[in-house]
Amino acid sequence: ALVYYITGISCCLILLNLAPKWPSLALLWQKTELSQKQYGYPKNLRRNVITLASVIFVIVPVEFLLWNANCFVLASYCSTGSMDLIKKYTVINNRHLFEVVTYNNFLAVLAVVINTLGAFCWSYANLFVMLISLALASRFRLLNNNLLKNKGKVMPESYWRGVREDYNALSHLTSNVNATISPLILLCFATNLFYVCQQLLNSLTNFRDALQLIYTYISFGYLILRTIGMLLYAASVYEEGKVAKEILYAVPSQSYQTEVHRFLIQVTTDDVSLTAFNFFPVTRTILLT
Repeated sequence: ALVYYITGISCCLILLNLAPKWPSLALLWQKTELSQKQYGYPKNLRRNVITLASVIFVIVPVEFLLWNANCFVLASYCSTGSMDLIKKYTVINNRHLFEVVTYNNFLAVLAVVINTLGAFCWSYANLFVMLISLALASRFRLLNNNLLKNKGKVMPESYWRGVREDYNALSHLTSNVNATISPLILLCFATNLFYVCQQLLNSLTNFRDALQLIYTYISFGYLILRTIGMLLYAASVYEEGKVAKEILYAVPSQSYQTEVHRFLIQVTTDDVSLTAFNFFPVTRTILLT
């Protein structure tokens, strides 16, 4: 319960701190997109965003309802009537609160509201990171597609200068996005790891009924998939940022000019990635560790 409330409060504080920074970040994003109109618009980005958000916001209520149904079943074992069932459910769902203070209806309603908001806030934070990563990686993918079309071809220096400047603009955008959302990324990683371990421990206990078993395994599976999904989406920014390196290595010798050399140095030395509050860059290798 303590971790749950700390997570909820931290998430709200981070989002409140992010809010005044968002307009300037949105303007920078818009400026970057407008300067790279020649690459087109990311294919199926709108559909992918809607699909991802829909999946998350369908699973979250299902998991939340299963959790509450499980608490109702546990409460029914020791209740004497309908009103007593609601009271027992609230007490079971908020033991940490009603073991310290006397039960009353106001605190019960407040606890239910806070628990509901906390569940959706936590999922929203993960979804927010995934959507930002998806959109950012799609911009790099457009640039990479343009480079792939000209892989191995002799291109003028003006072409490489333009592509390098566009890559530099995306790198600058990534740096600004990371400075804005990196605390949220760290919070998501920390809480996901904690709850995965907790659900793994819960899965080793004996279950009193089928509903408790169903909830535990659905919740555990959802946590695993969401954690992996968030990691892969965030890591896709790093992966897309390194695609240009392979293309630059394939530049013909007669086309290897100053701009190509500068571009290659930038790609190989500049770590274009999202980080967890600068503690570590988010790459696919984290999945193995």
